[in-house]
Amino acid sequence: MQTRPVSDILYREDLYPRLKPDAATIQRYAENIEVLPPIEVNQNNILIDGFHRWTAHRKAEAESINVTVTVTASEAEVYALAIKRNAAHGIQMNEADKKQAAIRLYGAGTGLDKAAIADVLSVSSRSVSGYLSDVERQRREEESRRIYELWMACYTQQEIADAMG
Repeated sequence: MQTRPVSDILYREDLYPRLKPDAATIQRYAENIEVLPPIEVNQNNILIDGFHRWTAHRKAEAESINVTVTVTASEAEVYALAIKRNAAHGIQMNEADKKQAAIRLYGAGTGLDKAAIADVLSVSSRSVSGYLSDVERQRREEESRRIYELWMACYTQQEIADAMG
């Protein structure tokens, strides 16, 4: 555990899974900052876990905050870790947050399959399939449209297969 200036912590809304902060929790934490566990940041001070604790420190005008540093290789990893931490403790993500996170992880090229996304979100694979049903339908329709366009442009079956991977 380390201590960092509160002002050095970087909150990136695009890398945080919750849609809305909880004002009552922030107030309660601000009144008890001396007993709060450390927040989690990466090597660049980007917040991974502890938005409410960090916000409480800011509200209480604290100068420093205890942190645990986790080295990350990418922003996608920061986002996945933030989701996993929020799914495991503290104020849980609601269903809308989880659906948004599943769609983002699936579409962002993170390399995570449905089972891995389910693990990150602490939900069943069935829930992830439900979250992603519209996305997958749109991808299938786009793929069919692209194949039809190539066929209409007189591409051979092999050329279409090569173009579509």
